[in-house]
Amino acid sequence: MGLSVRGTDYSRICFDVKDKKFTQRAPDGKRYISVSELWQESFWKIVQNVEDEHRDALDSCNQILKTYPISIVQVRDKNLSEVCDIFQRINQAGKRLYRFDLISEMTFSRDFDLRERFQEDIIDPLKTKAFGKISSDIVTQLMALIKLRRCTESIQFSLTADEIHGMWPKVISSIKLAADTLRKCVGVMDASFLPYDSQLTLLTYLFAKSGKHALSEIELVWFQGWFWLSSFSRHYGSRGATRVGQDSELFDQLIAGSSPDFSTGDKVDAKHVDGDKDDIPFSGKKCVPLPVGAPQTTRPGEQRAFGSGNRRNFRFHESGETPHFPAGVSSGFRPGEEGSRSPKFLLPHGRPQQKDQWEQALKILS
Repeated sequence: MGLSVRGTDYSRICFDVKDKKFTQRAPDGKRYISVSELWQESFWKIVQNVEDEHRDALDSCNQILKTYPISIVQVRDKNLSEVCDIFQRINQAGKRLYRFDLISEMTFSRDFDLRERFQEDIIDPLKTKAFGKISSDIVTQLMALIKLRRCTESIQFSLTADEIHGMWPKVISSIKLAADTLRKCVGVMDASFLPYDSQLTLLTYLFAKSGKHALSEIELVWFQGWFWLSSFSRHYGSRGATRVGQDSELFDQLIAGSSPDFSTGDKVDAKHVDGDKDDIPFSGKKCVPLPVGAPQTTRPGEQRAFGSGNRRNFRFHESGETPHFPAGVSSGFRPGEEGSRSPKFLLPHGRPQQKDQWEQALKILS
């Protein structure tokens, strides 16, 4: 008994009567009882094979499963993306499931569990490098880009187990290369400094599509310009997935050897990212200091040096608070927008290459 779906035999889901937990393995009818057997009329025969001390645990499991209320919603004339959206909306009482969770469940197999591999192959190594945790959405958006150069929800939900399994080695190496490049070339010391997840998605796409292990000089100059301009213009603050799909074409051109024109449509002036006050009230969930550790031109002929760049000197503030800075640290604040993060960079003090990055940013924004 038991249903097999896409190669997964669900009759292997068993209840361990000794440890009182569910597990996946071959049932033995004594300690490991297949859940599929609990609904059979012959259940009483199974009980006879279980040791007396464990029969209460099995009976309790049986009663819970038989009496647990299960809601069924029948949906017609909807595609997979729309069905998943409906499920996300109605599944508010229990643990909230996100897009990545649904894709993980739809593509699960005994040989490949996307949720586990994401943790073991990407999150853990990035934490070892002190880069921190990245969003799981980056992974599914990246694979959708590789598949069809778009990362809408419908394309992400169309990913198959075989496609994900085949892309996985490339996904792992490309994300690691992108994280190293962000840290070395634009001062994103860890994932929490990243203005927008979309930037990591697109840089990872570049490495995945090109097969390169480092950017050329021309690619690096273009990448730095794109990074600063997209950050301060809040290019990915809204319609992020749509813009990522559109901008992947720019990265295809870059891979092909050209330097594509990137324009946000809105001119961003360097003076808009400079703050003259130590205490600046703001609204929004997050609002944090802009570049630290490099001189910033505030008036013609004048430079103001930032503080030590020790991230522990700063803290995140909730809406309505007024941020306060340690003595000697100047601020450059911008209020957060709903649904996006403010650009934020805390660059270690005294690194000439990061001084060059900040000067390049000011040049781009002028």
